Amino acid sequence: MDPRIVDLARPLSKEDRSKFQIQFTERKRNSGLGILFALLLGGFGVHLFYLGDNKRGIWFLVGTAISFALWVAYIGIIGSIVISILCIRDALEMDKLVSSANLKIAIEIVQEIQSFNDLDS
Repeated sequence: MDPRIVDLARPLSKEDRSKFQIQFTERKRNSGLGILFALLLGGFGVHLFYLGDNKRGIWFLVGTAISFALWVAYIGIIGSIVISILCIRDALEMDKLVSSANLKIAIEIVQEIQSFNDLDS
């Protein structure tokens, strides 16, 4: 596990660390699945939606739709090539993207646990 994630959970009580571990195991993202999404469905932004980067995912989706619409005029070929290159780049950088997404997930879980403990107090 990423040392940054371990450091996030360290101040939690033993019971809360157990809750954190369960939640993190359920929510964490997987590099292999991210690569698969990027290579097979990347033009639709699926890999970005999977990682929680909805804004970029929508841009990929819109870019692909526009490229498909412009294929009639052969201009869409350029857009399709650009999107394909971006998907391959994302697949190659998937470990870094997944680490970042998992860190965000861990931060959210810690905040949820802390806010739940504040409500109990």
